[in-house]
Amino acid sequence: MAVLFNDTDILLEYGAIIAQGGYDGVVEWPGSKAVDYNDWHEKNGVEADLSSLKLDSHSFTMKFGLKYSTPDKIEEFYSFLCSSPKVTYNDEKIGVVKTLRVESLSSLRYAKQFSLLNVKFSCDEDPLKGYTRVAPVGELCPDSLDFTLDGQKLSDYGIRVLDGTYDSIMKPASVKRSLLRNPSTIHGAEYDQNPLLWNGTEWVRSQTTDEVHFGSFQITLKLGMITPNLNTFWQNYKVLLYDLIHENTSATDVLLKCQRELYVKIIDKTLKCYYKSQSVKEFRIISGGRVWIKFDLTLEVINY
Repeated sequence: MAVLFNDTDILLEYGAIIAQGGYDGVVEWPGSKAVDYNDWHEKNGVEADLSSLKLDSHSFTMKFGLKYSTPDKIEEFYSFLCSSPKVTYNDEKIGVVKTLRVESLSSLRYAKQFSLLNVKFSCDEDPLKGYTRVAPVGELCPDSLDFTLDGQKLSDYGIRVLDGTYDSIMKPASVKRSLLRNPSTIHGAEYDQNPLLWNGTEWVRSQTTDEVHFGSFQITLKLGMITPNLNTFWQNYKVLLYDLIHENTSATDVLLKCQRELYVKIIDKTLKCYYKSQSVKEFRIISGGRVWIKFDLTLEVINY
């Protein structure tokens, strides 16, 4: 199956292939753009504006292998990738068509028989442009109620929760800091857990107790998905991203349309959160056309 850049087969023209691990960044999701929020000192968590959640541009590295390479061949191949401001990338092996920008040749390992080139690209497209939600294919992994996202089991997406996830979830949020003064004229520092604040008329204390409050925090779900074929992979993979960022039209509070609720059985708590970012650790097409992906999903938890 051909890998085409601007309709040119890079294997036939330049002897180039996508090297092992080269697809990880290609299938990775972009992170979300920054969210506005109020961070009240006297309250736990933050008040986030989740009326709309937009995905950012995505930068990633693609790994190429170049057979029987010479300095001239390496320069020729990289010059070809940079021959236009944007290139059309069409990979028949994994069913991906994207418009990309070349940013740099981030690293090069030269050898006469086989050189490795790491090329940094950016993709500015919406990965869900024109997408209509299609329900995930269930029964791909053992049924589990350990995690649910807005009431839907993660196992319904064919997802397995991997080792290390509970370590992240069990870690508590950081304590919100009160007024800390650390002038150069004194030893140590002065910490006022109950500072005076100007309310426009007079100086008042923001709180009258010694209660400690906690901020928002991030958790990382370490996940794996295995599907019997490429079509099922894209079906489950895309619907998961859609369910993470879509606006909930039934939300009573307009500021919470893109808030997600992640229920974690082991702590018997529902974490109110939103999608932050994702990082693909391994993507492979294995025996029989099955697809395996391992990735980290980072969520920002706004309630403690």
